[in-house]
Amino acid sequence: MTSQSFTDIIGFTGTVKEVIIVKDDCRIEKKYLVERLLRIPAIDNCEVISTTERGFRILIQFGDGLEKTAFVFVLREALPRVIKKTVVELQDDNEEIYGILMAPYISEQSEKLCIESGFGYVDLSGNAYISFGTLFISEKGNPNKYPQKKKQKNLFDSTSTTTSLILRKLLENTEKVWKLKYLSEAVGCSIGMVSRVKDELCAQLWAEMTKEGLRITDSRGLLEAWGKGYQIPKEKVVGCYTLESLPEFEKKLKDLRTNHGIESYLTGFSGGVRYAPVVRYNRIHVLVSPEDIDEFIQYSDCKRVDTGANILIYEAQSSEIAGVMEIKSDWIASPVQVYLDCMQLKGRGEELAEAVYEREIKR
Repeated sequence: MTSQSFTDIIGFTGTVKEVIIVKDDCRIEKKYLVERLLRIPAIDNCEVISTTERGFRILIQFGDGLEKTAFVFVLREALPRVIKKTVVELQDDNEEIYGILMAPYISEQSEKLCIESGFGYVDLSGNAYISFGTLFISEKGNPNKYPQKKKQKNLFDSTSTTTSLILRKLLENTEKVWKLKYLSEAVGCSIGMVSRVKDELCAQLWAEMTKEGLRITDSRGLLEAWGKGYQIPKEKVVGCYTLESLPEFEKKLKDLRTNHGIESYLTGFSGGVRYAPVVRYNRIHVLVSPEDIDEFIQYSDCKRVDTGANILIYEAQSSEIAGVMEIKSDWIASPVQVYLDCMQLKGRGEELAEAVYEREIKR
């Protein structure tokens, strides 16, 4: 079955609506789930016993004579916001029955919501979690086979400078509540752009809109998702080598700023330890504007190398140097930028990113 045929059958238009659309008695979902369950040796039989506006019920008969009933709730799109609303509605029904949510694709965040709420899930992309009675199924990591026809721009798209600035402003103080007008003025963008970012943040349950304004509710979830999608292109990194000790080289950065007007900002390990000194490092990571990189290398007396670099220069975009801070006369990238850069440095980098989050962002 192709993505197109599935879309045609269930009427998936790509718009986000908190309503349930069930066509053709969920025949694709019924067939998919029943066939999947019947492949399990412990299950003798599985059949659909009724259909409702929300989905359908299945009866599972095990080889030991045990019978279990589950209610399958069919979703057009399994956004975290929709999952949360659905779970609340099902729990309000007060039915003594196991609930399974089905959708074309269920993300990692939506999966966590299902499991934490005591519900199972199955998507048509091959991911599943069912745990009740003696039955346990767990499969994850399969990509979305049914992307929207008109896919929205990724919230973390590296080319969207304005979106990045909005997210950074919100994460500067996660306790602050923003009126959309004031947030747009603070970033210097249209209120329409802020509203679009707000909608996506709320859909993923990373933020909520109250009478007072927009506030971040899950900074960890937001940053984890951003960190996974954030990448530093290889062509944006210049590897260099210095014979000086790292502390001596870091002192030289102050001289470059004062005497030559070349601004740079520590990030990665060298920036992270300024916020949370929990690791040692043997490389300096520094943000430098693209137009200053050649002069930075010239006046700092380091040399470009293809391997064995102990100085990594990142071409700095305008959004990446937003919110920089001066700490003991050293200029450091913002906690959010340091977090993102440290997440690219696996192992100890991820440890340092977590420490920066706990000390500077979480609050």
